[in-house]
Amino acid sequence: MSQNISAAVLLQPTDQALTAPDSQTWGWIYTDFFGLTMPPFSLLPDRNFFYCHASAQETLNTLYYSLCSGESIIKVTGAVGIGKTVLCNTFFSALDEHFIVLKIINPNIDPEIFLKAILDEFSLPYPVNINGHQLVKYVESFLLELHNKRQCRVVVYVDEAHQLPEQSLEIIRILSNLQTQDKNLLQFVLVGQPALDNKLKGKNIVPLRQRISFSGRLIALTRAEVKEYVLFRFARAGLAQRQVFTKKALKLLHWGSAGLPRVINIIGHKSMLIAYGEGKQTITDRHVIVAIKDTESTRHRCIRRTIVRHCMSYLAGIIAILLCINYIEFIL
Repeated sequence: MSQNISAAVLLQPTDQALTAPDSQTWGWIYTDFFGLTMPPFSLLPDRNFFYCHASAQETLNTLYYSLCSGESIIKVTGAVGIGKTVLCNTFFSALDEHFIVLKIINPNIDPEIFLKAILDEFSLPYPVNINGHQLVKYVESFLLELHNKRQCRVVVYVDEAHQLPEQSLEIIRILSNLQTQDKNLLQFVLVGQPALDNKLKGKNIVPLRQRISFSGRLIALTRAEVKEYVLFRFARAGLAQRQVFTKKALKLLHWGSAGLPRVINIIGHKSMLIAYGEGKQTITDRHVIVAIKDTESTRHRCIRRTIVRHCMSYLAGIIAILLCINYIEFIL
């Protein structure tokens, strides 16, 4: 990767709309009704719909600098549904031929299987009865040979890293020690939920934690970013000329989703279905509220909102009565 190209330039998506061969095959019935070429709120981690908000850009820059400078272990954390997978897919797909990226998506495995998973990613055969120590030496031997042939960087991207057993974390520490005179043979990107931070606080994990020189953290979208996120996805889906959601609907979308992209997509999709069923091409706050109530992970927010409103009305009534009593007493 060219060192003089920033991550921002490298990963900046175009505004060109995408097209689907047949919108009906996607299982979405409202694309034609809203003038779209494809659904705007798919839950798939499609990098064509990656929206680079502030904390995402910071995380991309951290990944880019850390890998290019040869850091051995980098950590990325964020809540469920925050967009870690699509960010990593976007980033790693943009790396050039100087990087070889291995992906481990099921890290809840013992150390030997973890090592074999790395070898499997290279399609390398290994003896059935090989033990852990021999596996480490085998991996080291292969990486040294690869380094001498290609002078490339090998990155192991571990998704759901908060599920890593302590023994597998120790293997990562050992593998991070594999190096030539001036270069790490393996670089690890650990991506997981905030539970990963808690796991790394363990007293037995100190040696590994000390090797994590850079970390990225994805945070929820602000209200302004939710508006930009929705506009961006509609533009990518073929509708850049108008705002489908009203201002109040966008405000409620941010409130109901807590700024989590996955939940925004769920509520947004349901809101559009409701509006489509009514023959309306504008999404109002009423559509969004119904969608929030219909979603398992968000309906509690509506219940709390209703309780708060009733409590406020009750308190307002009590205050009004007390003021009336004081006024009457004052007159008398």
